[in-house]
Amino acid sequence: MSDLIDNDQHLAAQIAWLYHHEGLTQDAIARRVGLTRARVNRILGLAREQGLVSVGLNYRFTDCIELEDALRRSYALDDARVVPASPDADRLIDHLGAAGAHLLNRVLEEGDTLALGWGRTIAAVGRNLPRRSARNNTVVSLYGGATRGYALNPYDLTARFGEILDAQRHYLTAPMFMESSELRDALSREPSIRQVISMIVGAKVALLSATDLSDDSKSMVFGLFDASTRQSLLSAGVVGECGGIYLDAAGRSVSHPLTRRMIAPSLGAMQGIPRRILASGGPQKVAVIRACLLAGLGNLLVTDTDTARALLA
Repeated sequence: MSDLIDNDQHLAAQIAWLYHHEGLTQDAIARRVGLTRARVNRILGLAREQGLVSVGLNYRFTDCIELEDALRRSYALDDARVVPASPDADRLIDHLGAAGAHLLNRVLEEGDTLALGWGRTIAAVGRNLPRRSARNNTVVSLYGGATRGYALNPYDLTARFGEILDAQRHYLTAPMFMESSELRDALSREPSIRQVISMIVGAKVALLSATDLSDDSKSMVFGLFDASTRQSLLSAGVVGECGGIYLDAAGRSVSHPLTRRMIAPSLGAMQGIPRRILASGGPQKVAVIRACLLAGLGNLLVTDTDTARALLA
């Protein structure tokens, strides 16, 4: 039996849980999940007819539903999606990508600008994202280009999402890290760069992933910085990065020589994006995911059961 969650069934189980276990009204559930009250009513009826709801919740991913509800309460999230954990990192990323794509497709409305992160989980979201056309969407990259990373290069990811969404694409036409803070400051004044930053600040949706500082993090694997820079970041209290912002364990933005060579929006600007999807999981990511949630870099969370339990511990 597959351990990959069926998104439609999971949504029905989530709605049934909120109605029968949490006691929410259909109006409140409709606001929570972004559907009409009539649609919520129909789903509740189908859940009963199909045996999903009896005396209890007859659903083998009930633990995911319980963890989602606990995460929403603990971190004041608008929504959470928890998928089964897997010891296979590639399989886990695929599961996170499928759930992230379902959530993104639900919250990205016509005319919205999407501020796009980068990494393996972001790429997995793109692989699972349904195609759309003529919805007047825009995709803007949160990062400059990486000299390595190939298909995970922020430029390539932005182009791929733009093609899937039939959206305009806008790029930070600069390296991810400048040679100096002076060069970063000079490029930040360039009109095309300023325009992209203003688009990020005005975005309605952000799709983010958390980067840890372990030996196998994407920053190390793709050679974005060396071991001495990693150690310097750790010594400064950094637990990881999200959206170009380097955070300590309490979710505070950390100033470091590396961050002063990077063009990125401020933490306040990122917090101002209304719908911030944070899709990330795995044992090495717990500290940085917690930091992201404390920093307000995710009000819509996609993670796995093991990570969820660690976040709630």
